[in-house]
Amino acid sequence: MLALAKKPRPSRGLFIIAMGGLIDLAVWQSLPFLTFDVLYTIGISIIVTAHPARYFSITSLALAGFGLLFCGQIAQWSGYYHFDLYALGVTLDKPLPPFQEILPHIPHQLFIDGWFPVFPWLGFVWLGAALQRGLQTLGPDAQPVEDGAFLSSAVRCSMPWPWGWCSMLLLLASSGYWALTFKLPPVRDGYSELFYPPDLGYCLTALSVFCVTLFLLQFFVRYPGMRFFLSPFVWMGRRSLWVYVFHVVLIRYWLSKHFVTPDLVKFLWVLLMLWSLSALSARYSLRSKS
Repeated sequence: MLALAKKPRPSRGLFIIAMGGLIDLAVWQSLPFLTFDVLYTIGISIIVTAHPARYFSITSLALAGFGLLFCGQIAQWSGYYHFDLYALGVTLDKPLPPFQEILPHIPHQLFIDGWFPVFPWLGFVWLGAALQRGLQTLGPDAQPVEDGAFLSSAVRCSMPWPWGWCSMLLLLASSGYWALTFKLPPVRDGYSELFYPPDLGYCLTALSVFCVTLFLLQFFVRYPGMRFFLSPFVWMGRRSLWVYVFHVVLIRYWLSKHFVTPDLVKFLWVLLMLWSLSALSARYSLRSKS
């Protein structure tokens, strides 16, 4: 998206960071700018990538992206990644620790072991910019176009077959490496994710899954029926910040109180309900905006 922008707007990142701090404070009742959830990393990524995504060379973007992934892995290998987060609740009846005690944790969790640390997650943004810039060199089909009611402002990726084959080979290699080194992650402050920590095997697998999906998507979107099924993703993509805030509030004040279950079938139903409500709320907000 940053590579597609006609005019870089790094100031947009400040608004995203402010939203992250507001959610920490108002929804989670925790001290902001400490555990660094995803909005902080997105905001920082916009600030530092907006101009390079448009004006740096593809090679520079790709090398910097892979370098950021390796920095994350090196930090984990070196023992700097701490699984337990340093978080502080904000309440009126309990004073905060001295700032000198809090300060050392801020850069450490921002860059290495917060929810979404700069190393390696910023690498995804720079590699995404390199990918889009590469697609733009293939011709006008790679440019953003109006594509009917369901895929407006979509990107015709037109990824060539050699790119598709390379993505598939990378997927086989990276997923094989990840499988050999994989350990079931424990629960981290109520969450169990495959990217705690986001090691190199996970990062390369996630990138190759995205590229393969993008490659296959260019064939599926040719059929009008598929465009109908893909339309909820378009709604959520166009209102992504709204969806994020909506789903966080939904989880915090409703799902976590009434729908926490170890049963896999019930969990999948809850997941489907959350996804459906998020898509419908995005569609409604789009109508209200128009």
